[in-house]
Amino acid sequence: MKEADEILSNSYKDLLYFGRAFLPKDFLNKSTSPKFHKLIAKKLISTKPGARICNILPRGFGKSILSKAAILHKMLFSPKEEQQFIAWIAEEQGQAIDHLKYIKTHLEVNKFIRYYFGDMAGDTYGNRWTEKDIVTAKGDRMIAKGTSQRLRGRSELDVRYTGIILDDFESELNTKTPERRAEIKKWVVSTIYPALEESAGREGWIWLCGTIVHFDSFLQMIYDGYNEATDNGRTYPWDLTFYRAIENDKPIWPEQFSKEKLAAKKREFIEAGLVNKFAQEYMNDARDVSTAAFKIDRIQYHAHEFKSIDRMAYLATTDEMLLYVELQ
Repeated sequence: MKEADEILSNSYKDLLYFGRAFLPKDFLNKSTSPKFHKLIAKKLISTKPGARICNILPRGFGKSILSKAAILHKMLFSPKEEQQFIAWIAEEQGQAIDHLKYIKTHLEVNKFIRYYFGDMAGDTYGNRWTEKDIVTAKGDRMIAKGTSQRLRGRSELDVRYTGIILDDFESELNTKTPERRAEIKKWVVSTIYPALEESAGREGWIWLCGTIVHFDSFLQMIYDGYNEATDNGRTYPWDLTFYRAIENDKPIWPEQFSKEKLAAKKREFIEAGLVNKFAQEYMNDARDVSTAAFKIDRIQYHAHEFKSIDRMAYLATTDEMLLYVELQ
């Protein structure tokens, strides 16, 4: 019993400990947690009413699994009188359903959760338990939605969300045109914000997590606004965490994405003629190719050897100037 109490106590205080104890398949191979995971985990587990948390990370760097672990943590540890009503929103509803399925499955069959917290699966108690909408045995509710969908039905006009997760809700497809980008921004302001709980001390929170996919996206707007506010010494409504795969010439997660592994991935993009996509996916740098002085799609890579300079590439600009640039 003493060991069990210690596990629960540590899990309550530390999201990464909780992940390793209750979600070992997803967290044990990440036992050497990178610094940025510890920072994000601390923010998620201590989310206060009305919080606006934005985590901008490269693809595959754990932003979704950290959020799912934090949701499970909330459902398991929050007092029964503080019932959660949460929406998980992804680009398409099907993607959000997959994330909800992860949470459902762990509540249904995870032997560690069932041992320490009992049967939390709502279907046992006659609660709603569908692929899109679940209510746990404790009364916490979670639904899956897609970008631009309505969040409330006619029978739920007075029901407001205690929390909303916007996870990879922007993509290259739904940010392709200026009109679509404007629609998403308007949807966040006119649909997401008003759907949140506004009772004093119970204000709804938002977790915004993703990778920047366009230079005019909502995520880019949050990032630019944060930098401008910081430069001018102003407070900003969003608590931003922003990382590139490589910071100061060092990988931020060397155990999973070493410098050599990232270099190999970059070479794959280069060979496909999509080096700008590496910058987008791993460096959170969504470039405006149309106005760039040097057109990414005009770069031609060769394996020539030069006596004076090694590892060079030929670059033809729109003016057909010949430049030699060192490959980083």
